[in-house]
Amino acid sequence: MKGLICAVVSWLFVGPALLVGAAFQNHWDDRFFISGVNGFARAAVSYNGKLIVGGQFNWAGLVPATNVASWDGTSWLAVNLASSGWQVNGLTVLNGSLFAAGSFVDGPITNIAHWDGTRWQPVGWSSLGYFNDLHGANGQLFGHGQRWVGNVSYYFFGRWDGSEWRIDETTNGPFVTAFASDGSNTYVGGSFRSLAGIAATNLARFDGQNWFAVSANTPPGVSRRCGRRCPVDCGEPGHL
Repeated sequence: MKGLICAVVSWLFVGPALLVGAAFQNHWDDRFFISGVNGFARAAVSYNGKLIVGGQFNWAGLVPATNVASWDGTSWLAVNLASSGWQVNGLTVLNGSLFAAGSFVDGPITNIAHWDGTRWQPVGWSSLGYFNDLHGANGQLFGHGQRWVGNVSYYFFGRWDGSEWRIDETTNGPFVTAFASDGSNTYVGGSFRSLAGIAATNLARFDGQNWFAVSANTPPGVSRRCGRRCPVDCGEPGHL
């Protein structure tokens, strides 16, 4: 009788969990084992056939990994960047190379780094500012974030052309929140009235040489429903 009671009690506690697990077994992938990373995953990108994850964490699965780790479909590998307390906010691949940006210091590296296949290297950034996101396209890097000059805080948007950063910043913007590319053009969206020296309302296009405003109001425009690119340029080009 005692055995029967134990069996019934066990089923009451375990049975529902088994049923729920069975119901979702075709939807959840358990290969990440212990919840992937043990902190915040803030960015991800595909690089050399692997998933690269960046954020603020100390472990990826059962592997000690600080802020950046790679997943090959079976196991985690540490791609450590900076130390605990710092964070990676953006990852991108440009010309076959991996870049990371965020809020971190790692030796000579400040807030943005390039992976050379063995270790992280600096990318010409000496500002006292951090990146919220990073995007690589058409041979150039685009990033946005916040930095300080003295005690004054500036929101910035920047473009790295391979040799120098070109920065657009004010105390009240531009607030950039999105990037997209189509192979020839890079689109930047957010909350702003000007960007890179041109008048542009919340959306701008860079063709590799110049900046243009993009109209979302005059057909063909940019579809508000699906975000597809059908640009109409207006205004004079800028040169950030």
